[in-house]
Amino acid sequence: MHRSGDLPFITAASSNPKFTEQGYDNVFRMVSRDDAEAPADVSFMKDYLKASKIAIMHDNTTYAKGVADSAKQAATGSGMTVTYFDAITPGQRDYTAALERVATTHPDVLFYTGYYPEFGLLAKEYVSLAPSYKLDGDSATVDPSVIKVAGSALVNPGITFTTLPTTEFIHNAKNDALSKAYTAKYGGTPGDYSSYEYDGMMALAQALKDNGGKTAAKDLNSALHAVNIADSITGAVKFDSKGDRSAPLYLAVHATGNPPQFAPFAVRKNGTWGPSS
Repeated sequence: MHRSGDLPFITAASSNPKFTEQGYDNVFRMVSRDDAEAPADVSFMKDYLKASKIAIMHDNTTYAKGVADSAKQAATGSGMTVTYFDAITPGQRDYTAALERVATTHPDVLFYTGYYPEFGLLAKEYVSLAPSYKLDGDSATVDPSVIKVAGSALVNPGITFTTLPTTEFIHNAKNDALSKAYTAKYGGTPGDYSSYEYDGMMALAQALKDNGGKTAAKDLNSALHAVNIADSITGAVKFDSKGDRSAPLYLAVHATGNPPQFAPFAVRKNGTWGPSS
């Protein structure tokens, strides 16, 4: 429907690369693509954790293997050494042997690209094993259930997570104001992607302003492709020729407190990692 009328279509949550790979000039994405996740994860490990050697573990699912392959490519492309690349079988009760095999390759960090149930168990066994390398999980591991599995073991300086930040993890004055206003009006908390929805509307408003208020679809699409907002809630808003967002926001989080809760400690904003506060 949007394509037939050439109407601008801004999505706040779709990450499938196919969305912007169809040659349409009226589609725009506020979040990152799936195939951009691993390079962001790798840049955190290299630039923030200062790792030069990385071990990569997946679970052979389509998603996890895809992220793992992309991470391997990004790591080698950035000059890092991949010391280990292998899969575990989901649902097993003990991954100690896999963690020990990783240790024999002497990485600086182990990057796990699978899901939270296995990561919770890996984290518990990682703490018991106490290897010299760090442990980092991707966005599929950031789930309250991982805390239930790993418990207090997750509160460990060697365990981190890299993820596309949902609204609850974004802490800045603009997002705090949005959350406060939303709660005051609707009595609840904003949804996971409310900040991206808000910034998408701000991008559309900026496009209207920049093109002199022209509302014809072709004029709006052209203006959206030229939008350049330096500092929105979710970072800079700028689209490439496909409609993908340039330098989308990423966060690194860890578990803190008792009971453990996720909290951000580093942010990748406009392509560069730094402390989140």
